[in-house]
Amino acid sequence: MYNHLSNATPDIAAGTFTLNIDPHQILTETGSKSQEIVTADDGSETCITYSNSTRFYVTLQWTFLSSADATTIWNAYHNATRGNGMANSFVWSHPTDSHNYVVKFAGPISRNIKPGVIRGISQIKLRVLGNTT
Repeated sequence: MYNHLSNATPDIAAGTFTLNIDPHQILTETGSKSQEIVTADDGSETCITYSNSTRFYVTLQWTFLSSADATTIWNAYHNATRGNGMANSFVWSHPTDSHNYVVKFAGPISRNIKPGVIRGISQIKLRVLGNTT
């Protein structure tokens, strides 16, 4: 991913907030292009490319996340001075490639609650906008 992205500046100033909670299960990296395959009546196909840029998404999954880590993610999503839902970009520290990336939340998040105890967030999806170095 790192080699295919440009530098980016996060909306939330670097050093103010960095999401660095490692996934316990799987980290899925997905890359896609803004393209569409059009099939003609004769069965031939044409690829329409709208942009040569690649879009990257990462999905982080956990079997069990501590209440503290779940609260960090939950607050980062809902706090207007952090992610503010999917509005603001911030720094995410990749757990295996030693790089920091500028990301945004790519959808809603949910958490499991047992009466009186936050049981965790099972997954989040982030859109990768660029790298920080």
